[in-house]
Amino acid sequence: MADPAHWLRFAQTGSIYDYLAYKAQQRTAQEDENAGGDNGPCAAAGQGGEADRILTILTPDLGVISASARGSLRMKSALFSATGLFCYSEFGLSSGRSHYFVDTAQVKKVFHGISATVEGMALASYMSEIAMELSPAPPEADAQLRLLLNCLYMVSEKKYPCAQLKPLYELRSLSLAGYMPDVLACAGVRQI
Repeated sequence: MADPAHWLRFAQTGSIYDYLAYKAQQRTAQEDENAGGDNGPCAAAGQGGEADRILTILTPDLGVISASARGSLRMKSALFSATGLFCYSEFGLSSGRSHYFVDTAQVKKVFHGISATVEGMALASYMSEIAMELSPAPPEADAQLRLLLNCLYMVSEKKYPCAQLKPLYELRSLSLAGYMPDVLACAGVRQI
């Protein structure tokens, strides 16, 4: 939060230097607010340059964000394993003009079992696509993140068949997004 003293000083003097000091202090406060650790699975990864990745991350605090991980495609990069697809990591982010930049990343959980079958990869990609399309805002993002992580774990560990997890994830994620279907009774007749 910006200090109101800078704004009051500008209001009294009208000096451009006081205004610039206010904007610089406001920008620093916003960067401090945006920086820090955000947890989230890397839902999508694309190549952004020769050795860069553009990540789509679902975070509990910011919702779905796009972040650039510089040099993360190099094998010796500290970001290589933490920015992999379906890897749950804690990211240190800094804010840019149009998107975020990944400064640091720490792996929390890698869902290795997902890539064991084509069905598992397809379902995990589908669930991530749903999470990105619904683009939950920060209050709802935490519940969506927990649901996605639980389902990725179930796919990875093969706890339930993919055919059973798909409709469960769809109904629960739509319910969390506010599109709760009426599953207790017939909508036209309203009888059980």
